[in-house]
Amino acid sequence: MIMNDNINLAIWRQVESTDPSATKQYISVGGFSGTAVNATYLNRRATEIFGPMGINWGAEIVSEYITEGAPMSHTVKGNPPILCNEKIHTLRLKLWYMLDGNRGELEQFGHTDLVFKNKWGFQTEHEPSKKSYTDALKKCLSMLGFAADIFLGEFDDAEYREQLQTEFDIQKAEDREQMVDTKKTDLIDYVSRHKDSISRAVSMSELNGIAKTALRHLERQGSIKELSRIAKNATIAINSEYENKKIELTPK
Repeated sequence: MIMNDNINLAIWRQVESTDPSATKQYISVGGFSGTAVNATYLNRRATEIFGPMGINWGAEIVSEYITEGAPMSHTVKGNPPILCNEKIHTLRLKLWYMLDGNRGELEQFGHTDLVFKNKWGFQTEHEPSKKSYTDALKKCLSMLGFAADIFLGEFDDAEYREQLQTEFDIQKAEDREQMVDTKKTDLIDYVSRHKDSISRAVSMSELNGIAKTALRHLERQGSIKELSRIAKNATIAINSEYENKKIELTPK
């Protein structure tokens, strides 16, 4: 990951990478898929950066309101249809924090479906304020760079998630040296498997696909300082294997 020495990004650079263990994949009712980050994890990260919540940072509810949405109907066999409108709860939140003796403030909105319909019929959310507050708080923190890799779509890349997992596994390990040795062994095994796959490729398209995947993986893993030397040597080995196989597959 390329670092930027711009002082204005000092907070952002500290909090932009998200521990994969604090995330989960989801599919919304509308079919949208994405990555959700745990709110308690973000609160802890904010406390690490600013200090205790309520003293060095916090959030204040500015306003709450309910918006009426599209009409809905639900029919139970043998009864006339029930009609109502969906309702959406909105909460406006102000986040404040102290930095170098200065107070910073920013605002965002959180939204929660209050009255909605699913396959079981009409439903009412019983904790709309809590959910809208959490949604707004996550959005506020994201404006400072918290979990920026999720909001920038980097978590859509499996290689990026694997790189992060390796970094956080090393960072959180009780026996760091042993964990580094394990990750080195994993990377060496990965290279061995892909060199073998390259040697067995039967077409240029297959060869290119294998090599591209391996080199992309090595580029990601090479950004981890503990694995950089192995990744650099492995990249040379993969490229050499690729060129030899390319000659073999090229029509004479």
